[in-house]
Amino acid sequence: MKNGSVEYVADKRSLPHVKTSDLYYSAYLLSSGGRIEAVQVCLDGSKKVSFEFSGPKIQELTKEYLSGEATVNLRELKSSLKHLKDIIYQEAKTT
Repeated sequence: MKNGSVEYVADKRSLPHVKTSDLYYSAYLLSSGGRIEAVQVCLDGSKKVSFEFSGPKIQELTKEYLSGEATVNLRELKSSLKHLKDIIYQEAKTT
């Protein structure tokens, strides 16, 4: 299922997965207990980066984020955003 920049990844893995290119949504997932499973960098010149997350609460967190009802520790969100930007920077250097 796709909703804006959110894509549920359906496969045989035990935990639900979400793939997104939304940096703020990614930071929210990371700061709320989501685990980064994969990072994809688009090599067609668009400079697009996608993150894939997993975790037992991924679908619940997605519903909260998309409905505008998400709450977060601001310090954790800021730290997660910085971490994601560091990953993007490292990925850009290697591609």
